[in-house]
Amino acid sequence: NREHNFGIVNNWADPNKPWAARKSYIATACMNNLFSGAEFVESKVDGKQGFLYHYKNDGKDIYAIFSTEAVYTTGLKANKESVTISDMYGNEDTLYARDGVLNILGGEEVTYIIGENLSLDFAEPTITLNKHNVGVVLGEEADLSINLKDSEKAEYKTVTDNLNVVSDGNSKTAKVSFDEIEAGIEKIYVTVSENDKLYLKGTILANCIPTVSANITNTLFNLKNFNRWMGKLTITNNSTENSISGNLTFSEPDFFAKKLPPVKIPEIKPGETKIIEFHFPEILRKEAYTLNAIAKLDNGDSVQISERVDFAVATYADNKPKIDGVVDKNE
Repeated sequence: NREHNFGIVNNWADPNKPWAARKSYIATACMNNLFSGAEFVESKVDGKQGFLYHYKNDGKDIYAIFSTEAVYTTGLKANKESVTISDMYGNEDTLYARDGVLNILGGEEVTYIIGENLSLDFAEPTITLNKHNVGVVLGEEADLSINLKDSEKAEYKTVTDNLNVVSDGNSKTAKVSFDEIEAGIEKIYVTVSENDKLYLKGTILANCIPTVSANITNTLFNLKNFNRWMGKLTITNNSTENSISGNLTFSEPDFFAKKLPPVKIPEIKPGETKIIEFHFPEILRKEAYTLNAIAKLDNGDSVQISERVDFAVATYADNKPKIDGVVDKNE
């Protein structure tokens, strides 16, 4: 039942864990724990991106901050040296202000800020990141620059690869390695601390792409024989560092694998795209085929390619039909 994905617990008929709590259950429990009996005070908007809601509950000030952006950074002018921050699941930390400003790295998921007699308002951050979305090729490194005003020594850490570097000036460029994560959009956890005090904690996004992008298309060799087709391998080297080369070998369909020799992939420089043409074996059945192939690169990497390619054709009629609702001979 496609409706069973709703709610804060699993469906009663879930084959693995019926009635098990979902992440949304934990988030709801955390919100109820903070705001049950709370009194709304006011809300503030930072342009159209950031939203700050202020509540009071049992002598404590509770602020909820979130954004319409996937990743959002801002500063909050604070009358306290430190506050308790919590993510939407109740994981708490002590966050310290720098020059009277709390630096928030958040986004669409709410961050809670808790303290006694706490007053917050939007301000310019004192810690800035040069990017919120890091584009990176799998197996390579990407630069992430974090700037702390008037900081002689600060530590930067990402949970992804346990990176821990020390600043030797006002800014530090952290080289983050992406060897162990999958292609796609990944969250990268970032913390900034100095003298054992946490000044920034949150996530940014990494858009991870494979070293090689490739696809296969086809076209008729000529109009005299509809069984003869040319293949076109379009391959892009996404690496910023190394050239690639190798061979493309088909595994399916079976008659492709048996009759089609490996297609040579010449040297492709970083950032370069090449189109490599090759002859398909004679196509006896004109239909769509699922082509599976593997590009084995000389550096030891390999890329799986799977394409649905159509070899069907509609030939042009020599005898033009007469549009009269009657199918005559040869029409």
